[in-house]
Amino acid sequence: MTNISLLERTQTHLDTMRLIESVSRTLNTVSWIWGGFVTDIYMGQILREHDDLDYLTLDLHSLNSKVAEEFSCSGWQVKNLVNGDLKLKKMVSRCIWGMLN
Repeated sequence: MTNISLLERTQTHLDTMRLIESVSRTLNTVSWIWGGFVTDIYMGQILREHDDLDYLTLDLHSLNSKVAEEFSCSGWQVKNLVNGDLKLKKMVSRCIWGMLN
């Protein structure tokens, strides 16, 4: 991890969540956060530092290129993983998108 404060990292994650929701709306799909950050949301407080955000997107594999284009245009690095998921990276914020059919 880089040397940024928990507050700064959390703000970056919240900004990333807003972007994911915006991209999902633009592409007429839905995305659900899952993984470690969900516990923090449920508890209403940040319980620990997180390296990444995990999201599940409805029918991602058919939207893969459109999602990649939306994030690339927003300054994110996009990597297609072997299983068809996307790994998105911007500075210290990372996100892994999964598929739900």
